[in-house]
Amino acid sequence: MYLAITLAGYFGIWTPLTLILFLVGIGLLIIEMITPGVGVPGFVGAALIIAAVIAQFIQVESSQYTYVLITVMLALVIITAAMLIIFKAFSTGRIAKTPIVLNTEAPAKAVEQNDMIGKRGKVLNDLRPSGFALIDNKKVDVVTTGEFIVKDSEVEVIATEGQKIIVRSVDA
Repeated sequence: MYLAITLAGYFGIWTPLTLILFLVGIGLLIIEMITPGVGVPGFVGAALIIAAVIAQFIQVESSQYTYVLITVMLALVIITAAMLIIFKAFSTGRIAKTPIVLNTEAPAKAVEQNDMIGKRGKVLNDLRPSGFALIDNKKVDVVTTGEFIVKDSEVEVIATEGQKIIVRSVDA
């Protein structure tokens, strides 16, 4: 019985304005968590929830401040639950298979490039200091240490840094 009276008192402090502000704010926060973006829905949603709490605080008597605190706690519970659901979806759900979730695995090409050190090839265009070379019958993007190397010169791979293949001329 006490719970029913408490809930009736709690829902009695909601005006249509505060209810709309609160629900739209929660909705915008959920949209912000789902969609990648600038953060505008998140800021607006947070502002609307704060406005709903302030509107409730202004309209209630001092004996009903507990109900405003309940509204704040309700907002926190809803936001926390939504965040947990979204994080779960990003880690294992359908969203995890979309391009918006970054893959942490290194591409296979980066692993293969370490094997290229010491190999020789032919420059396909002038390197000023970057361009293309044919190494192991593969066209690869290469860069020199700063020197100019003319087309059809022979080069040797001296280092790799991530996706970058560094070469030097062996014709000199």
